[in-house]
Amino acid sequence: MLGQGRTTLNPSYLQANMTVLDVCESPGETELIHEARNRGCRIIEPTALFADRMSTVFKALTGTPLPREVIQNISPIEAP
Repeated sequence: MLGQGRTTLNPSYLQANMTVLDVCESPGETELIHEARNRGCRIIEPTALFADRMSTVFKALTGTPLPREVIQNISPIEAP
């Protein structure tokens, strides 16, 4: 969560020379990603992280790669 409390991240910490990824809410756009994008940070897209994770799980379970067309159809879920 963003904020200035003890267990939050102060948004002013985010700077344009940083790379940000959020593994808590995949594949949606979180408040952290939104704020980092607005501050010019490089973003590791949540959809890409989710697709990579699902590909790894699929291959572990089936022994075959996840079909590319399935990965391409993964769409972001909007954060509430």
